[in-house]
Amino acid sequence: GEEEKRAAKEGLVEFLDRAAETETFDVPEREHFRLIGPQGKAVLALEKESGSSITFGKGGMTVRGSPEQRAKAWELAQEVLAREGASTHRVKSEEARLIIGPGGSTVK
Repeated sequence: GEEEKRAAKEGLVEFLDRAAETETFDVPEREHFRLIGPQGKAVLALEKESGSSITFGKGGMTVRGSPEQRAKAWELAQEVLAREGASTHRVKSEEARLIIGPGGSTVK
């Protein structure tokens, strides 16, 4: 009855909230092209395989999806970059500012 409907709605809301979460991974801008690929084909493949949505910006690679989808996208991205010889590190979004420093002073 009504209790089951309420529980189903709450479960759906929780699922959608988790799917909307984002996580930003530290991938230098100079490496973005490796993950995007010609005509965006590589990033589309990463999105399809992980089930997530991926964007790139100055902060790195931002992945939207469930925790499992975000982890899978990061794992796949690391594999691509490892084949290409790049080095990456997982950093919490709020800690990225400390690592990068004011105006990028610690990473120049």
